[in-house]
Amino acid sequence: TVKPTTSEPSTPSPTTAKTTTVKPTTSEPSTTSPTTVKTTTVKPTTSEPSTPSQTTVLSTTAKSTTVKTSTATTTMAPTTEGSTTPIGDVCPKVCKCSTKHREKIVDCSNAMLQDVPRGIPKDTNILDLSSNSITVLNGTNSALKNLPELRLLYIMSNTLTIVETGAFEGCGKLSEIHFSNNSLGNNGIQPGVFNDTANHMYYLYFERNGMNENISADMFKGMKSIEGIYFSYNNFTMLKRGMFKY
Repeated sequence: TVKPTTSEPSTPSPTTAKTTTVKPTTSEPSTTSPTTVKTTTVKPTTSEPSTPSQTTVLSTTAKSTTVKTSTATTTMAPTTEGSTTPIGDVCPKVCKCSTKHREKIVDCSNAMLQDVPRGIPKDTNILDLSSNSITVLNGTNSALKNLPELRLLYIMSNTLTIVETGAFEGCGKLSEIHFSNNSLGNNGIQPGVFNDTANHMYYLYFERNGMNENISADMFKGMKSIEGIYFSYNNFTMLKRGMFKY
């Protein structure tokens, strides 16, 4: 009776306690807990906010610099190029006075003028009177008189019918005049108009003026320096002999 009862309960009790309680419970929580804590809390929070804040700062600074440079170029471009700068203290109100490439320019074009404006600066080199309604260049009281530095005159596309003798008196350096697109006809240029400019006159433009071969032969008297006379789009059928003998 004694031997079978003591041997049976002693063997199963220690084996069941060791296998069920110790090994499964300690291994499962230890592996999962450290991995989840490290990945969720530490890495995403530190990496994500740091990068966008730096990029936004760089982008705003880049935008601010580009805006400054673009505004600087637009405002400074006209002054750095130096294409036009005002000249003198006096300029006709209907005109624009400027300097370009050391040439002093007075632009009175498209100003609805019926006469040459008064007060043109004496040091004017280029005068533009084109696209107005000027019909006569007066010889006795011309506003073009005594412009000693005037070299180039634009008076095309007006309603010009007469250029009187003395209109260019005192314009000794005048070397080029554009009369195109007017109504001068054969008798619009009076004799002696170019007397004061004959020694320096190089080019004359008379396109579209209703001229023909009956123009006055004295028109070009004394022009020893002339290099080009333009009669395109007129009514010439011939040129008289001796017209350019001067």
